[in-house]
Amino acid sequence: MLNFPYPYEDELVYSVLARASAHFCSFSHKGWLELTLKNRCAIATIEFPSHLDELAKLFFMGQVSATQLIYQNTLFPLYAPFIPEDKRNACIEWMRGKANGGPHLATGWAASRIPKINTIRYCPMCFNEQKESYWQRKHQVVGLSTCEKHNCHLESLDHFNHKRHRHELYPASRHLQSFAITLEKNAIDERLDSVIETLLDRPEFPSASFQQWTNFYHHLIEDCRCNKGKYCCYEALKERVLAKWPKSWLLDNNLFDFSNEHSWLHCISRKHRKSFSYLEHIVLLTSLYDNPLDINEVLHEVSEEREISKYSQPSHAVFQPSEATDRAKSNWLTSVIKIGAKLSRKRLGGLYMWLYRNHHDWLVNVNQKYKRDINNKTHRVCWDARDLSTVKQLISIRNEAEFDINLPRQSKLWFIQQLNNKATVEKRLAKLPLTSMFLDRYQETVEEYQIRRLTRTLFEYSPRKPPIWRLLRESGLSDERITAQAKEFIKCIL
Repeated sequence: MLNFPYPYEDELVYSVLARASAHFCSFSHKGWLELTLKNRCAIATIEFPSHLDELAKLFFMGQVSATQLIYQNTLFPLYAPFIPEDKRNACIEWMRGKANGGPHLATGWAASRIPKINTIRYCPMCFNEQKESYWQRKHQVVGLSTCEKHNCHLESLDHFNHKRHRHELYPASRHLQSFAITLEKNAIDERLDSVIETLLDRPEFPSASFQQWTNFYHHLIEDCRCNKGKYCCYEALKERVLAKWPKSWLLDNNLFDFSNEHSWLHCISRKHRKSFSYLEHIVLLTSLYDNPLDINEVLHEVSEEREISKYSQPSHAVFQPSEATDRAKSNWLTSVIKIGAKLSRKRLGGLYMWLYRNHHDWLVNVNQKYKRDINNKTHRVCWDARDLSTVKQLISIRNEAEFDINLPRQSKLWFIQQLNNKATVEKRLAKLPLTSMFLDRYQETVEEYQIRRLTRTLFEYSPRKPPIWRLLRESGLSDERITAQAKEFIKCIL
């Protein structure tokens, strides 16, 4: 595409598309996505954008690839080193094509305890220096609250709400209000900044496995003398973390809960069975290293770890068959056949641990052979009461939104997104008949939404009547997409 803008240094892909939409005077959000990404349903996400193969084709000289955009203009490099290689490759493929929310799930972003930024942040002094305003990638990183270049507090767009229109691209040039500059020297941000900048600038590189991270932290904790024999001493680990990181900052980032054995600090120092966020890794690594953290050196050491777990090597111990062994195996086998492995483990904990340590392979094979499906159905929730309370919430939402002509289309998904328990409602609609009936009856059709947009534009011009072409353009409509009912409405009004 001729004159399509190239990304600036550290500019978000979201910002590139938003600037381009302003350059080409695009008034239709979905129309612009269809023109550039060849998909009207693409979500304008800040963290992990999709359809980057199509975006890379728009640069006139063809010097920018989808992989370059992923590693230089998205937040993916913050997460890539800490997820397994197969997930990293899957995320790249999703971002190059249709994602369906895959990167948000695979990187752990969606389920992370780290708080989400629901707006766009910027540095007022950076805005003053930029010839053309754009949204910077580094300013959207959770954990940082100041711009390291200017020691300026990062401001947020108060009126920006991504949930109001998931397809809208908000250009920085539209934000023309006077900037209130607040200078703030932040020691925590100074400590984080160099590590985060190194991660963001890190090129594509294979990531380590869960087993390599497990072995690395095991050796590091031993080197720091935070161990009790083969096990981790959590009190010593907690003391190191609290000595380096203030309680207020840990609370703000949901990292202060060390009270139980399921806390993130306990889990990250055990065998890794899931990914941890960049912030959790940085907090622990900076606490264990006395010198300033070199994240590149750490990632290199992790990649050098051998992928050998406790049970990946054949055991050289020879166990002579004995009556005690045969009796133990017989007791376990009888119990597993009768009540299953899970209940047997609860009732015969001592026997289970002895077999686990001395006859691990036999135990795993027997448990797998007699594995039972677990009935997870519970009656904790009264779905009739939940259905009634949800409908009351939806009625209240509809009453508040009824006369607001500036809202996006009030579809089923829009109504659900306004609820506090939106995920539960979306996944359990079959158990909520009243809610389903409400959504079917009161969702706004495409025809009704187009008429509402036309009405909004007419109110802006009242008492004058604009030309039809201007009415359509400022309503985000075109001759190709306008419905028959909307055409009839225009004829009646004009």
